Amino acid sequence: MGDFRFGVWRQALLGSLGLLSACGGQATSVNDSPASGNTASGNVGGTDAGSGTDAGGAGGTGSGTTSTNGATVTGQAATNGATTGGGGHPTPNVDHRVEPAVCDPFTPSPDSAIPPKYLGEGGAAGASEFLTLDFQCEFDSDCTDGNNGDCYFYSETYDQTYEGTRCSYGCQVDADCAIGNVCECSGGNNRCVDANCTTDADCDVDRLCLRTEYFDGCSTNTYYACQTSRDECAGNDDCDGTPNQYGEASECGFDVAEGHHACMPINCQIGRPFLIQGAERRAETLRRSDWRSEMPLDPGDISQAERQELAARWEKIASMEHASIAAFARFALQLLSVGAPADLLERTHAAMADETRHARIAYGIASRYAGHDLGPAQLSMDGALAESDLLSLVLNAVVEGCIGETVAAAEATWGSEHAEAPVVREVFATIATDEARHAELAFAFVHWAVLRDPRLAPVVLTTVEQALASLEPTEPNPADAWLARHGLLPDGRRPELRRAALEEMILPCLRAICAVERAA
Repeated sequence: MGDFRFGVWRQALLGSLGLLSACGGQATSVNDSPASGNTASGNVGGTDAGSGTDAGGAGGTGSGTTSTNGATVTGQAATNGATTGGGGHPTPNVDHRVEPAVCDPFTPSPDSAIPPKYLGEGGAAGASEFLTLDFQCEFDSDCTDGNNGDCYFYSETYDQTYEGTRCSYGCQVDADCAIGNVCECSGGNNRCVDANCTTDADCDVDRLCLRTEYFDGCSTNTYYACQTSRDECAGNDDCDGTPNQYGEASECGFDVAEGHHACMPINCQIGRPFLIQGAERRAETLRRSDWRSEMPLDPGDISQAERQELAARWEKIASMEHASIAAFARFALQLLSVGAPADLLERTHAAMADETRHARIAYGIASRYAGHDLGPAQLSMDGALAESDLLSLVLNAVVEGCIGETVAAAEATWGSEHAEAPVVREVFATIATDEARHAELAFAFVHWAVLRDPRLAPVVLTTVEQALASLEPTEPNPADAWLARHGLLPDGRRPELRRAALEEMILPCLRAICAVERAA
């Protein structure tokens, strides 16, 4: 498929695995891959294909002394051009938490959330084959899984109408939130946000419990964290003039992976199916706000039908990304069970963090189009760990990773090239880089597994060849052409992209892996 340059990526991957000679040619450094922006031997998107990448996408490491906006910083972050040294207080205009929040109390409603038409004798009046009903609660008092439970009625229309009631939960004080979160008041939509401190008193002397709001190009990440001696910043003004990898401005955020505040690059990351006994498993979608990232996306002047279609497609993307978290979590346990190298485990944990971020972004976009909050329900884990032998793990890695993630990277690349909205283009561009890195992890695991047991080689190749043979051509539906403006590949073009990925990337790389190991 001409929209994705598999040849460049293939050379980079084989070079990182030490297998470039198996296919001939030499790795090159180029700047023509839409998925990665800048690809070199063993690198896709500027990340190390051999050792993985950090989970948070941090924009650099801190140091004891940093020059920021002309300020000299010694052991403490400078703020808005001020000079601080020896652990002194930063200027007072930074956002920090002096005392715990106490939000306005939530008052449960005594009224039923179910419309009267559904409460009459016989109930479910007006239900038909085009209407699905699901009442999970009736009164706020029925919502007991968390604090400040609110039972609400919803009505959604996609291919048919879905109506019912569900619970949502908020907070009033920090104790209403889970460990590692604090309650932040925001009108009637109080929320729990990530934190490693509750107030300034939790931090060392002359250090503050900073609140940062870092926009990564797709979503806003709020975090309360104590200042450290390695901090690069205390606010966004400290990051002015510090470009990210794309030459764009950075923002100050808390780098969870590194444990300090840093000028973080404005680039976010989109999957890997969660297969159990060969069947894909995903969570249902319900109304909840704690899985939704805030997205600066204006739906624009589109029809209600188009909004519903876009909401449904992004909801599907979100549920797939959410399931990918489970796929990587299971993969981490499986790697331990077969004695895989630590490098593969580190890259797996980084990928799991990526997929969590992807899911939140996708639920955020779906919510913007739908006009209300969307998030995942419970995801069943029944039977998830039933397959633990090396053969099963390799076959899952081929299908979920080598095929699934490669196709996802190609599709996200296509989206980044066609979407009209800048925020959607950026989402897809960075997602493409992430999924390419996840695919490389799958190839690396198969390489390790086949080296350990060469008898796996023919099974690996047969699996991919069968996937290629099972593809059937489809004709694009002209009525779906409008989706391209929103970066979404029309369904009729998916087999074409999948075939290109299998023929130009997946099969050649796995043949190189298996051929070298068979010869050995």
